[in-house]
Amino acid sequence: MDEGKKTKQIIFDTNFFFTPFQLRLDIITESRLLVDGPSEIVTLTPVVSELERLSTRGKGEQKVQAKLALQMAQNVKIIDAPGRADGRADEAIIAYARERPYAIIATNDSRLRKEARKEGVKTIFVRGRCKLAIE
Repeated sequence: MDEGKKTKQIIFDTNFFFTPFQLRLDIITESRLLVDGPSEIVTLTPVVSELERLSTRGKGEQKVQAKLALQMAQNVKIIDAPGRADGRADEAIIAYARERPYAIIATNDSRLRKEARKEGVKTIFVRGRCKLAIE
């Protein structure tokens, strides 16, 4: 099957869910526009757990944004995956993406992007505070 025809999974990281509230970007639409062919937006259970933790224990604006991000996460496909909810959902994301050749990680975390690059996984990220890019 042609690679462009495979459904690609765009995996949203915790920090990526905050992007619409910080930079006014439509991350779902923009992410899909960057990917050739069909795609679905997903996130992993450790990411949702992290958002839940931030929405109850976060401070000020972070807490408000985490609640909004959690609402957004509930509208994408949530995949059960092992991982920790203590800020290190990254390992679960890398492990999940490593096993799926059509996975793309959406994150603004430079460390996660570097790890994805080492694993040969594409990433979507904010470039110039005004648009998304893929590499």
